Amino acid sequence: MLAAALAGVSGCSGFGIGGCKTYAAPGLSIAIVDATSGKPIASNATVQISEGSFVETLTIPGDTANDGFHASGAHERIGTYTVRVTKPGYVTWVRDDVRVQSGGCHVRTTELTASLQRQTQSTVAP
Repeated sequence: MLAAALAGVSGCSGFGIGGCKTYAAPGLSIAIVDATSGKPIASNATVQISEGSFVETLTIPGDTANDGFHASGAHERIGTYTVRVTKPGYVTWVRDDVRVQSGGCHVRTTELTASLQRQTQSTVAP
């Protein structure tokens, strides 16, 4: 009864401390898709999330079953990030100034879609 009352006061549902659910919410969730087809292509991708001295690197295994996987990071970290996605055969995708804000009990997850362009002869560095 008390937990339910606290949940109503805090604006969060669940029965953790202060009525908040007891899990770590991701600050960022990144879908990785082919820019031309729109199909998910997360396998073999690497996602780097950085803010100042904080750097988190997420490597997605090469199994095609992981293509629809959403990379998530910066769990419970409010801040402004640079997100970089690399994948063999594709041009590096970068977004600066990606904000993660407080949501009360947890951070509010910022969702991104990294639309990767296939490398062509003109986009490959010499």
